[in-house]
Amino acid sequence: MKERYWLQTGTLAWQEATREQFIQAEKSAGFYPKPGCGDVATAGFSGKATKGRITSGEVSEENYGWDPEFLKIATATTQNP
Repeated sequence: MKERYWLQTGTLAWQEATREQFIQAEKSAGFYPKPGCGDVATAGFSGKATKGRITSGEVSEENYGWDPEFLKIATATTQNP
């Protein structure tokens, strides 16, 4: 399954990001991967006014209904790549 990377800064809307942007945001928020575990530190993080999330597979209400703002953005992006 294709992983997709998402970032939200402050009160701005979620945006799809590149893997590199996600990794940089993780590091800026203080998250670093363990040695030998690749270059991504987390599947999701929150720190220093930035949130990040990795999704794979379908983004649906069943999986992300608890975050309606993210669900709206992610499903719109999926439908209109």
